[in-house]
Amino acid sequence: GSSTFVWNFPIDVSFKSTSAFGWPRLTLQLYGVDALGRDVVQGYASILCPTVPGHYTKYVPTYTPVSSSPWRRFMQWVTGTPPEFYDGKFVTQGEGRDVTKVRCDCPIVKIALHVTTKDMTAFGYST
Repeated sequence: GSSTFVWNFPIDVSFKSTSAFGWPRLTLQLYGVDALGRDVVQGYASILCPTVPGHYTKYVPTYTPVSSSPWRRFMQWVTGTPPEFYDGKFVTQGEGRDVTKVRCDCPIVKIALHVTTKDMTAFGYST
């Protein structure tokens, strides 16, 4: 079945960097409760946020890691412990992602972003 979760809470973020490459980025880690009442990963996602002021709506597909071994998949099914990324920042990086097996039949997240900027031209960025 389909379920909807609305998190309508503003996020106020300030960035400071010597390089704007690869940021700002929003990383999502979705967790849910399994049949035994344990918190398990339901999906990961990462998107680059727009840097130009305005209203944006993004639909972000999520994915979960999958074990490469059929034996590991079976044991994880028996024990009820699906694979998770050790470091949540892994989804924002490119290194090692090319050899990571994932399952993409996870929820799609709708994100509404309202971007405002302040003093960007004073720091050498055009808006």
